[in-house]
Amino acid sequence: MKEPGMVFGHENQGIVEDVGPAVQRVKEAGGLRWHEAPRRA
Repeated sequence: MKEPGMVFGHENQGIVEDVGPAVQRVKEAGGLRWHEAPRRA
């Protein structure tokens, strides 16, 4: 029940703005390695 928006806002509160557009690209690419880590836990 952890969404990317929540994870970024919690762990990456500083780069959340810099990662915003990047996340969209990664999502389309399907390479959420650094984002799937917390999602799997």
